[in-house]
Amino acid sequence: MASAAVPVVLGSRRYGPERRLPERLRETNSGPPAVYTLVLTDGRRVVAAVFRGGYALGDIHGPPFDARDVVAVEPPPEDAQTD
Repeated sequence: MASAAVPVVLGSRRYGPERRLPERLRETNSGPPAVYTLVLTDGRRVVAAVFRGGYALGDIHGPPFDARDVVAVEPPPEDAQTD
């Protein structure tokens, strides 16, 4: 029974509300995942992959962020990898 809950828990951590952009920014990417710079309410800039539907996942080695705090989405920096 516990093993059946594992995909649900992992999915909610990866695609939970703290990973979804505010509604006005969810149409940023309608294609395959792409790298963008996210501007947060506190002024920080985070490079993250934005998925269709407005989900944003940052680098696991980067600073944690809540996608609900994003105020703008900009093109990625020139040195960001797009592989």
